[in-house]
Amino acid sequence: MNARFLHSLAAVAILASCAEVTCKQIAGDTPAKLDPEKWNGAWSSDGGESIHTRVKDAGRGLLEVAWLEVKDEAIELKKLDVSIRQAGGWLWASYKEENDKGYTIARVGEPGGNLLAWTLRSAPVIPRVKSGELKGEVLKNDEGKELKEVRLDALHDADLQAIRDGKWGELFDWDKPALNVRHYRD
Repeated sequence: MNARFLHSLAAVAILASCAEVTCKQIAGDTPAKLDPEKWNGAWSSDGGESIHTRVKDAGRGLLEVAWLEVKDEAIELKKLDVSIRQAGGWLWASYKEENDKGYTIARVGEPGGNLLAWTLRSAPVIPRVKSGELKGEVLKNDEGKELKEVRLDALHDADLQAIRDGKWGELFDWDKPALNVRHYRD
């Protein structure tokens, strides 16, 4: 996983505990209509990481995110496309890195001066997957031991609405959002 993007946009829970919830598909059925005035700009996290965002396709809810990565004394520009979908009044971000098998997902707030994001916690999702309420699998290591990682098959609008309504309990750590502050608008 890309630690800089995750930390900057969505992964307080992922980085803190190495537990994650991913999805085989982009979360949500309904693309959000993105306003470049709200989404375009440069942001920094409380950890000092910076990202730049640009609306790539407003009607399809497609956001391009870029950052610089220093690796082996070289500076590289990295980019990801992030799909923003809406369900029940909430916005959901999904992205997939080239070699990754699932989409990282997060609940995001519509940006203003800040951009907030929360990831799903795996601990309360695991029993929902085991009971069949949510379709997916709890991942295992090479020895067959369960990890604290879940890969969901899909999260459609109805599933996201159920998450919002608390049908499966509290799936977020609301006290620990990823916070990004806008530096400027493009």
